[in-house]
Amino acid sequence: MKLPNVITFFRLVMIPVFLMPLAAVPPMYGLSLAVFIVAAATDLLDGLLARRTGTATRSGSILDPVADKLMILSAFVALTVLGDMPLWFTALAFTRDFLILAGWSFLRLAYGIKTVSPSPAGKANTFLQVVLVVILLGRLPLGGPAITLTALATATSGIDYLIRAVKSLRSRTG
Repeated sequence: MKLPNVITFFRLVMIPVFLMPLAAVPPMYGLSLAVFIVAAATDLLDGLLARRTGTATRSGSILDPVADKLMILSAFVALTVLGDMPLWFTALAFTRDFLILAGWSFLRLAYGIKTVSPSPAGKANTFLQVVLVVILLGRLPLGGPAITLTALATATSGIDYLIRAVKSLRSRTG
């Protein structure tokens, strides 16, 4: 297994390590924040390493976004359960990700479209989602505005992926 994939796998293993301090009574937000920041850093590191060393793999291109989504969505669920994030926001994020996955699966099965590259809107959304988790875990007083901004980015990037999927489909079907 190539080093970038090992780093990505490490990020997956960090998910329960991140969640355990939040399950403590009282929740240990600071410890979870530290683990989350390390996980976010591994996301930057694995991609950079794969590009710089020419060790990008197909499995890594699939595993990396899965690890990202599992980490972020796990954080959203935990923060919702703790009352730090509204349920509607977590539902929005899950719905967006489910629709993107379902749409990509349909395009792959029906039309043979094998890859969907991340859009700038999708990358901005992921960045804002990470920042939101850091704000909430850090107990910073910016939670409300950060949730609103990230919700707008989540919806916008979902619409962007839909538009891109329709364009891709139209180019395939003439």
